Amino acid sequence: MTRKPYYARFVGRGGSYFEIRLLCVHTHFTDRDQRRQELDNLLKEVYPQVEDRIYYKGRPSYTIVLGDYNAELRRALNISGFYVADIETANRWGGKKIQTVQNEKTTLKRNFDNGGQDVDTSTCVGEGYANNYDHFSYDLERFSGIHIDVKRIDAVATYCGGDFETYFKTVSDHVPIIMTMSLK
Repeated sequence: MTRKPYYARFVGRGGSYFEIRLLCVHTHFTDRDQRRQELDNLLKEVYPQVEDRIYYKGRPSYTIVLGDYNAELRRALNISGFYVADIETANRWGGKKIQTVQNEKTTLKRNFDNGGQDVDTSTCVGEGYANNYDHFSYDLERFSGIHIDVKRIDAVATYCGGDFETYFKTVSDHVPIIMTMSLK
């Protein structure tokens, strides 16, 4: 992989009855084939090894891949590109089926009306988002019965008064996303 994924484990104080494991990724952007290969390798090889590793016997663990996949979640009509749904994950190491969620646009558009910059006004009308590259992925079987809620944080409005150009230049070209899980 061009950018190695970061991996973290979290257990609550006092001997919590579960463990959360996070694989934070940022796939390669410029080469579509390399991007597909990285994400495919991550979901087929890296994720199962992290998910199935046993650190504490009897303690359930929940592993989530998160980050900038540089791939859309859903295929849009008349748009060519790389989509998460194009990767077959059911027939991979361990036979796991991966669910990828979060379909709101979170990557900001790059064209702004700023003097000499090239602006395509048709793409700048309305909200200033371009793609939904930021996602969460998890094993459907392992997360069976767990309620998952995901959403985009409106950081542009909260921190930059709705000014997408200011947010882009001072914070990031992405807004944060959150995932809430209800463990019983």
